[in-house]
Amino acid sequence: AARLLGLATPAEAQGQPLQRFVPADAREAATRRVAALESLAGGSALPVAEMRLMRADGEEVYVENSGMRIAMADGPACLSTWHDITERKQATLALASSESLLSRLFEAIPDCLTVAEIDSGRIVRANEGFVFMLGYGREEAIGRTSLELGMWMDPQSRRALVDAVRRDGLVQNMPVTLRAAATRALVESLVSATFFRHEGKEYLVAHARDVTDAERERRAYETILGGVSVGIVFTRRQHVVHANPRMEQMFGWPAGTLVGQHTAALWPDDGTYEQVRSESRVVLDRGDTAEYDRMMRRRDGTLFRCRLLGRPADPRHPVEGGTIWIIEDVTEQRAAEDRLARSEAMLSRLFETSPDYMSISGLEDGLIVMVNDGFTRMTGLQRDAIV
Repeated sequence: AARLLGLATPAEAQGQPLQRFVPADAREAATRRVAALESLAGGSALPVAEMRLMRADGEEVYVENSGMRIAMADGPACLSTWHDITERKQATLALASSESLLSRLFEAIPDCLTVAEIDSGRIVRANEGFVFMLGYGREEAIGRTSLELGMWMDPQSRRALVDAVRRDGLVQNMPVTLRAAATRALVESLVSATFFRHEGKEYLVAHARDVTDAERERRAYETILGGVSVGIVFTRRQHVVHANPRMEQMFGWPAGTLVGQHTAALWPDDGTYEQVRSESRVVLDRGDTAEYDRMMRRRDGTLFRCRLLGRPADPRHPVEGGTIWIIEDVTEQRAAEDRLARSEAMLSRLFETSPDYMSISGLEDGLIVMVNDGFTRMTGLQRDAIV
């Protein structure tokens, strides 16, 4: 008892009032207990009760107190025993605090959270996000299984989720389609889950986020990108993050394989790549559009001519935000332009070198737009006066 109260010897406690060792806010309850004990008949006892005591150094301890009324030679007395339960009590308080914190956190998360028996699927807890996202009342859901509620568009999705959790311990962002309660509308979701054991049972903790709007936007975005006739590629830190189907076809990469590739794979050689990268970085860092007409390289190594337009995805953070490039295959167009230029140059030389009288005039208005030297020799007129 002396050690419990923080005293060096039992003698220090003798003659001291009990209230000295009771915290101020617990003294009234302690006084009532002492009075109840003193009113008992000899041999009677009070039920065990939990109390707080205060050691000599001011530290509080938790004890279980039992009291009995006994007869002594000099009269009736009270026999009290004190069992130190401080560590157990502190652990209980810590657990209660932790459970309270987890409970508040569970309710504060805006996404859908559920706890269910992993084998049966019976829901034992659901947060407000569950109610908001799927429209089921808590009273309606708790005690029933998700299959009974018809929450899964494909019931096999739950089995796949449970199998993955059992296999890996944790699942993150698994795409699943859920059904809302009243409207039966489909809710595209990303589900993350894990499990825990409690009192011999296994429970599944599932977190679902509604990505219906984002999924619709993504599909529309992919439909748009898939239908354009130019290549569109999003790059960040010199690697391909996204490429539309036309980009993959144009560069000869199988569907999905261009993503993750270093952007140097699209250029004829390292020197060209470094030059374009260095020049474009200056332009893009200003938030401007980078424009090039360059030879580029297909996956099989063949070269073709492209027109490139690049803009930063986020002008405020051009490096971290990445770059969107629009790339057009202009090989045939440039070849046609070259052929036209050569034809025009040849015609121009024939026009100028012909000794005969030659002029070009408008068909409708008859205005002369070009004459050769043969024309000026024959007419004696200067070009400036004629054209």
